Amino acid sequence: MTAFIEEFATLQAAEGSWFFQGWPLPNPDPILRATGHALPVYRAMLYDAHIGGLARRRRAAVKALDWRLETDKAKSKTVRLVQDALSRLDVPAMVGGLWEAALFGYACAEVMWEKRESHVLPRAVIAKPQEWFRFDSEGTMLFMVMGSANGVPVPARKFLLSRQDATVKNPYGIADLARCFWPHTFKKGGLQFWLKFVEKYGSPKLVGKFDRNTPETEQEQLLALLEACVQDAVMVIPSDNSVEILKQDGSSLSGAAENYREFLRFCRSEISIALLGQDQTTEADTNHASATAGLEVTGDIRDADAVMVQRAVQDLVAWIVELNIGPEADAPEFVLYEQADAAAEAEADTKKAARDRAVAELRPYYTDDYLEKTYNLPPGALREEKEPEGQKPAPEGTEDGAPDEPFFAEPAPALAEAMRVQAPVDALSADLSPAFEAMLAPVLDRLAQSGDYSEKGMAEAIAAEYPKMDLEGMADMLARARFVCRLWGYVNA
Repeated sequence: MTAFIEEFATLQAAEGSWFFQGWPLPNPDPILRATGHALPVYRAMLYDAHIGGLARRRRAAVKALDWRLETDKAKSKTVRLVQDALSRLDVPAMVGGLWEAALFGYACAEVMWEKRESHVLPRAVIAKPQEWFRFDSEGTMLFMVMGSANGVPVPARKFLLSRQDATVKNPYGIADLARCFWPHTFKKGGLQFWLKFVEKYGSPKLVGKFDRNTPETEQEQLLALLEACVQDAVMVIPSDNSVEILKQDGSSLSGAAENYREFLRFCRSEISIALLGQDQTTEADTNHASATAGLEVTGDIRDADAVMVQRAVQDLVAWIVELNIGPEADAPEFVLYEQADAAAEAEADTKKAARDRAVAELRPYYTDDYLEKTYNLPPGALREEKEPEGQKPAPEGTEDGAPDEPFFAEPAPALAEAMRVQAPVDALSADLSPAFEAMLAPVLDRLAQSGDYSEKGMAEAIAAEYPKMDLEGMADMLARARFVCRLWGYVNA
């Protein structure tokens, strides 16, 4: 039984380790291990205009989301308590701090608790630098206190932890800035070479001429004057010296300049792909279709970032419920959402309600199979539930549950006569239903395509299909039905 309960495949058993249990694991980030750097090198990369701009864009997309609590099984009292506690916090700042796990692999935030009336609630949630924390082989977060090589485990219910794609071998998560390190480094080097290239060949060359017998001191003075002329554009020289401007051949230099430009663009593109998943919304030579597709990819990454932050904040919600309600109480779910999504959901619900209302009105005249196919309803959605065996429908004309007549007795003579008279009319309606279904099928198909089952939508669908309808056939069927009904009424009057 122990083998079923305890973890069998552990990191220590599989790979062994040189450290003792409880010692901090080194960050397995391949870039940091290969270069010997630490996380501050990633933090310095955020001062790059391109990387910093993309990071701000991605962070702002998550911070701009609204939040709500989904009750599920939680009681209303619990939901109100959590709602009031979170409303007093700076939720956008908390979300932004926990989002940094996307850049550095993990993010930590300390919860400051306070006693408020009879409850223990968070007063603030403060993001802390990632460099202050490490993880041991069991994934426990350690605070690296000054003077302690191993660190100390953080208290329970004190720190929120957000991680991106953390695994057993890598509890630190995967940092997106690691994917930007080499493109950023090469971009800096390429930019330096490009600046030297522009300095050398971007401005015209000045050539000073002197006699062969000119002393070396005068030659050096002329060289100094030429160097000063680059800045001041004026100089004074003897009449026996001369200065000429050497023009550059632009056609021979444009190819080299274009190579530098393409190299820097390639590095920028790699950084954009690493942070946004695409480069279609950051380059000037993209079209509308590619930019739209790029926005969809960016939206997927934003949703993944939101889920990562939600998991961390959900720990805070669980702690609030556990400390104030009880460990067995159900907690609401913290959800980040976009207002546009909520509006789309409300519009979809409105259309669904209109569709259901239209189906309910048409159901007496059409078969369930036809309505399910036309309105894309799930199979069996219109099937009536069978009554449990042993139960019979209540007979008509009962009072206080006691039937006026025996249940299996013959119906009253007046009711029997009315049923006899109505039977041929019902049979006529059944005979005409297929013809009317075929005639109204284009209208119903148009309603199903538009999804608008309101009175306005029905009127527009009928107006659009009216010129195509067989009006003469419809008039003929209605006339025959009216004639039969009137004749049957005279006979049975």
